[in-house]
This record gives sequence, structure tokens and C-alpha cells, in this order.
Amino acid sequence: MNGSILTATIFNFLEFGKGHSPLARLAMNRVARENSNAMTSMGNDMSPMDTLRRRKTPTTTQVNRPAWKLRNLYLSLSSKRRAKGIFSVFIFLLVFYTLLVLKNGSLKLAFNSNDSSETEPWSLESAKAWFGETASLQNKQHHPSEMQSKWSMEQKEYEAPKDVDEIQEQQLPFIQVWKHGHSDITVCRIFGVCIGSKGLRVFQNTSKAKKQLEYCGIKPHLYESSGVEEWLKISAMSNYSIQLDKDLVSYLPLRTHMPHFIEDVTPFIAIRDIIEGRKTALHGIPFQRKCSFEGNFPPEGCEKVDHIFNPFFLFDKSGFHRFNGSWTQDFLALLLRKVDLSAFVGSVHSNSTNVCFRSVVTGKGADLKYLLNHENSLYTNNKIRKRALPLSHWCGDPIQVTILSRKPNNARSLLHAESFAENIKKLQFTKESKKERKVCFIRFRCQIVYFEEMTFLEQMSVMQKTDILIAVHGAGNTNIVFLPENSVFIEIYPFAYKANIFEELARKYLLKYAFLIAEPDSKSFLQCLQKIERSHPELEKNVNKLRSQWDAAVSKFVQGDHSHQLKMENPKVSDFVPSSRVCARNQTLKISWKDLCNLIEKQVSQML
Repeated sequence: MNGSILTATIFNFLEFGKGHSPLARLAMNRVARENSNAMTSMGNDMSPMDTLRRRKTPTTTQVNRPAWKLRNLYLSLSSKRRAKGIFSVFIFLLVFYTLLVLKNGSLKLAFNSNDSSETEPWSLESAKAWFGETASLQNKQHHPSEMQSKWSMEQKEYEAPKDVDEIQEQQLPFIQVWKHGHSDITVCRIFGVCIGSKGLRVFQNTSKAKKQLEYCGIKPHLYESSGVEEWLKISAMSNYSIQLDKDLVSYLPLRTHMPHFIEDVTPFIAIRDIIEGRKTALHGIPFQRKCSFEGNFPPEGCEKVDHIFNPFFLFDKSGFHRFNGSWTQDFLALLLRKVDLSAFVGSVHSNSTNVCFRSVVTGKGADLKYLLNHENSLYTNNKIRKRALPLSHWCGDPIQVTILSRKPNNARSLLHAESFAENIKKLQFTKESKKERKVCFIRFRCQIVYFEEMTFLEQMSVMQKTDILIAVHGAGNTNIVFLPENSVFIEIYPFAYKANIFEELARKYLLKYAFLIAEPDSKSFLQCLQKIERSHPELEKNVNKLRSQWDAAVSKFVQGDHSHQLKMENPKVSDFVPSSRVCARNQTLKISWKDLCNLIEKQVSQML
């Protein structure tokens, strides 16, 4: 202990003379250790509170830390002021987090919006006037010259540039990219492309360009690449079919058959407004645009925003002879607002001659569907109602149900469709709406339609007035693109045949989707297989194997087990016996009306 006193004296002297010198700190630490040892040997007479305070006594280094100063400031406050401070910080963090969530979820919030104000709703009568004196484009009557001149005036951007030098400037290959601020949407326009029987050919061969093309959604195996010099040579060759005033809407040839045509052209419908400069923002957030090119200097016009865009729809050679008079032709006339489509469509030839174009556009991203909302020019230009109806409509007005079926003698006809319509009309129930904060009395109207007897515009009219569409699987379901947002689409599949192309299409066009599987129609399916076996005796073994797989799947289904592995929509399964896929598709469809009504009630309840 005497040594400790002596050391403490030295420490006091050093502390007084030199302040907190290194020697003083050593002496202070030594005193602290010896005092601690002495107290341990003599016993600890301090109370628990004194011990706790001793442990919290800071060292000189700790006192100088900002965190310790902040702690002392906090302890100096009264308990009420402490509580107010903690509450204020909590409220600030809560508000900040809420704003962040609202910003990131702006797309979903806008999608779920129930605002349905429209200046003028779509109607069949207005559509007839819009397209001229005829009630259907399928009749192909001559449209008044005033109507065609009006369309030409509204589409000046489609006119080809007359200056050859301007065309040559835009021939230089480069890539324009639009990226949304926070949504998963990427839009690309690749300048200088050719397409032929072997596919797409681009003229940017650097690793940077290839990386940019892959970023735009074009995989390396989908195109051939050459340098800019090769493009200049091809542009000067007379044996190439060059349309440098045309812009491809897809880097893959389009299919004419429905619904594959809509599937192929939907990305263009979504990004068209961005490419043409009519829409540069989504929900108030602008698209960021940049230019990618080869070399050290950008080509002339690379940074130009308002490039002329003249869409060209290049179809594959299969089935293009059926283009005239088809649903596809009518839809393109609606999309382009043109009656004469000869300058906008073509097909890939079987020969090796390449057709070169000014550019090709592509779009990708999980949020691309939000560009197909009611603001899209396809709907606004043609006064088609796409905006979702308000929730009060589902809660108050009778809900319009449409059953899209086929004539009883046709394949895939829905059995007892008339009784379904009567039962749906009788369906009534009450449901408390949390959003409307009231009890809703739900009732329905129902109609049965057959699109085989309707024109293109009449089919559109049915979709515009429908809240819930019940339809058997078939090409007529392509008209769901004209259903308003948040409408319900219930698809009925044949047994063992569930092709999900319309499910994907419904989600892209912002619809609610559900489905039912019909009961097996073994009679028609096995009769169809028997016809195949008679025509091709060499397939007897394969037919017998497929027949056994069918019987096993039906046995499981009857027992209530729907987990059978027979997928006739899969080419690997259906090609085992050629044309057996058609046998599965052409079953007569039979479902339980109770299952259908329960599904309708479930979908409406989810809306509320």
C-alpha cells in the first residue's frame, strides 16, 4: 500500500505539471490496477449500485469520444424530454419508410387505382363511325377519302424521309436504349439491320456492342454480326432488297396464327409510345436514354431523340397467304389506323436474299406490362375503354358475365352453356367490402356469345361491356386485349391439355385470371386416336401406349387426383403420336356449374 501511495503522489505531480502525458497515463493505469487488486484481496464493501457506477466510469479516452458525449447529453435530459425525443425519431423513421415504400410500389398502386373517369366511353356505334360507313373491317369496303386523309395527317411521323442524305445518315449502325428510373423496363432500337431466311443480322461486332445487344434481350444465338464496313458495302449493293425507310417491330418474324400474333406484337404495342416520343415517362418517372456505338465518336444523329419511326410487320412465310381478311389484318388496321396495309406488312422469303431495314425495336422487363395500361395509344387513339372500373361498380351495379362458347356441333363446345347462364343470373350473395367500408349486394347479368358469327368490331364491343369473361380455350380468346383492366378472365381447358398462352397474355394486359379443367371426354379422344391408327398402321404401338397413359390419367381424375402427368400440350408428348394433340384439344367440355359459380364468387370477393 505504501508503494501505491508513493505512486499516487508521483501521478499527482505529473498530472499537475504536464497534464495527460504518456507517463501520467501509465501511472494512472498502474494505480487503478493496484487499487483493484487491493480491493479484491480485502473484499468488496461497495454496494451493487456503487459497483455499477464504478463500471460505468469512463476513461480519459472514452470521455473524448463523440458517442460518450452524446450519451451524457441524453442522460442529462429529463425523462419526459427523453420520451419525446425517442417518439420524434420513431415518427421520422416511420414517415421515411412509408415514403420509400410508396415510391418503390408506385406501379402497383397505379395499377390498383379505381379511378375510371373517361371523357367518352367506347361503343360499337362510335367505332363504326370511326372506321367509316362499314360495320366491319372484314368487309374491306372502300373508306372515304376524307377518313384516309385524316389518318395520314395524324401520322406524319410515318412518312418516309425524301432526302437521300438523311437516309444515309441514319444507316450508320448504333443502338439507342431507354431504361426506366426504377422499373424493370428496357427499350432498345438497333439501327442498321438485315433479316433473311437465316435470321437477324446486325453490323456491330465489338464485344461492347454484343454485350449491349444481350442487355436488350437479343441472345448471341439469335443473330449474326458483322462490322460497320460490311453494312456500308451491303447498303451500296443493288441485289439487296433495302427498305431503309422502314423499321422492324420485332427481331423475329411474326406469326399470323392467333394468339401467337398478339404474343409476338405485344412488346411493340407496349414500347411504341416511347419509341415515337409520345410517352417519355411512366407514372411521373422519366426514362433514361443513352446511345451505344462503335468507335471513338458517335455517328451522326446518334443523340437525336425524335427519329422517324415507320413500323414494318415482317411475318414468317407459313400462313401469310391467309393474312387478308383475317383478325390479324383488322387488328393492324386498328393499331396503325390505316386501311391500306400494303406498305406496312411483308413476309420472309425462302431464298437467301436479305432484306435490310433502318432499325429494329425490342423491349423487355417484368414491368413492361404496365405500359399496356389505359394510357397506351392503342386505347387512347381509338377511344377504347381500358381503365379499370371503380370498385363501386362491382359493389353496386349488376356484374356483366359473358360466356364465350362454340356452336354445339363444333369441337370444344361447352356443354349446358344455357343452364350455366341461368344459374349465374340467379347467383346472389352479400360481401363486406373493406375498401368501400360497406356491405355489398352482388348480383349478375349473363349472356352467351359465339364469335364465329361476329365481325371484328362486334367482338370488341362484347369485350368492352364485359366484367367477367368465361371462355373455352381457343383463338377467340385473343380478344381479351380489349377487356378493361382488372376484368376477370376464366378459361376452361380440355382435360389433359393446359396451354398457358392466354394466361400469360391476360397478365400482360392487366387482367385477373382463373381457370377450370373440364371432365375427360374419353369417347371423342379415343375415337380420334383410332382414326390416326387406321391411317398410320405403323403407329399402332405408340397409339396403344398413349391410350394406356390416357386411361391412367382419367382413373386418377375420377378419384379426385388431378396430379396426372399427361400433358398433351407438350410437343414431346403429343408428337409421340402425330395429331394426337388435336384429339386432346377437340374434346367436348363439361364442367360443374357449382364449381363455376364458386369460382366466380371467389374472384368477385377478391376484388372487394
